[in-house]
Amino acid sequence: MITRESKLASLLGWFVLVLLLAFALLEFGANVWINKHREGIRINRAIDNYGQVATKEIASQIDLLQFLADNLGLHRETIDYLQNRSGHFIERWLNPATLDAMNVEAILIRDEQSAEVAYVTSLANKHNQDIGNLLTNRRFSIARTADDQGFIFIEDMLYMYATSPIFAEQNVASAPRSHSVIPEQTPTGPLVGFFTVLRELDDELLSELGDSLGIYLDVSTLIRPNNPVLVATNEITELKVTSFWRSDKAIGASFSSETQNGETIPIIIETRFELPQGNLMVETVTMVVNVVVFVIVAMLILMANNRLIIRPITLLSAKLHQMKGFGAIADLSLSHRKDEIGSLTRSIDSLLLRLSRQHRYNQLILGSISDALFVVSPNGAISFANTASLKWLRLNEKQLIGQPIDYLIESTEPDASIAHLLTLAHHQDISRSLTVRLVSMPETVDDIHIQLRALSSESSNQDIVIIVRREG
Repeated sequence: MITRESKLASLLGWFVLVLLLAFALLEFGANVWINKHREGIRINRAIDNYGQVATKEIASQIDLLQFLADNLGLHRETIDYLQNRSGHFIERWLNPATLDAMNVEAILIRDEQSAEVAYVTSLANKHNQDIGNLLTNRRFSIARTADDQGFIFIEDMLYMYATSPIFAEQNVASAPRSHSVIPEQTPTGPLVGFFTVLRELDDELLSELGDSLGIYLDVSTLIRPNNPVLVATNEITELKVTSFWRSDKAIGASFSSETQNGETIPIIIETRFELPQGNLMVETVTMVVNVVVFVIVAMLILMANNRLIIRPITLLSAKLHQMKGFGAIADLSLSHRKDEIGSLTRSIDSLLLRLSRQHRYNQLILGSISDALFVVSPNGAISFANTASLKWLRLNEKQLIGQPIDYLIESTEPDASIAHLLTLAHHQDISRSLTVRLVSMPETVDDIHIQLRALSSESSNQDIVIIVRREG
């Protein structure tokens, strides 16, 4: 029989269970909020820590080589060797005078573990929001310049884009801009700026430098000190993605590039990153402990209330003690009761499934800063749009899917100018190949409209993948 004391114990147990569940949910919500705002907190803290370094006066006086050795993770011997073998890299690319000449807004050198900004120029200090948009889980990136010219690492690292003559020694960027797809005979030069820096480095040093910057390049086939291909990298007319991959720690792509003389050069580009691990372990352990305690308390309560569980124990105890006046045994028939254990099992499975997906949340941080992506079908209608694009256009999926390509331009707000039209790509089977067509940077919405129309008219039997980056 259920006594008054057992009822009180049962009520107390349920009360503890509810409190435990509420605590777990509250903690989970707090962790989600912290994860969501962690990058912004780090940015502000980093700006406070390194704000004094950001002034031009101090930046012109600091030992830049030692600064790189301390903050980029390179040994001082490596930095010295870099200066001796390729002072061009240090003196031309990273000194304050060059940064001013390029009108660079920010250089972000990030530590792989703490993911904090180690160096920010003075202009970047005034644009906290821009820094937030540019900050990603890479150790090194050069931000966009105020005049939208500069050296930019694309989010998925499929190729690098250089437009400033300072980067392209052979004046690739000085070629006249076209409002349509660049023809094959026109030098595109997406790799010129980066390879100009690496031209004088040998394989071993390049590998160490690449590891420090979080980039891997196939030095055996492309990057060599005297490779004549490097002198003529501006002759690359087409990049074809042969494969690409994404794991928990890397994003990469393999290219097959074709030059004007018909030579094919294999290229591998990979960016390594570390997802924020600071509180992830603590959060996971805490959630596991909460789930375990939840299960134990729930089982104790069920054993105290569910006769299906205690019936065998009660029957055995009654049989052993029936001669000692154990007492009458109540009717234990449970044919009319629901299977509470099954319900509990399903609830626990759901919690464990949620726990197993917990680590994926940090990947959403990367996804939240992705560029807008659209897919236009052969008939000129928009067939796919990602979350970033829907948020940018302030539309839902039903309003956008099926609309003509003109709607993509006409639906944008007047002040929402597009800074970069980074990729216009044709594809038939993305698992086999993807041909990347490089285009000139559009200056107005009308320019983009012309490019989209030209691409649509020449690709009647193919889908079009469009990636757009909004300014600011």
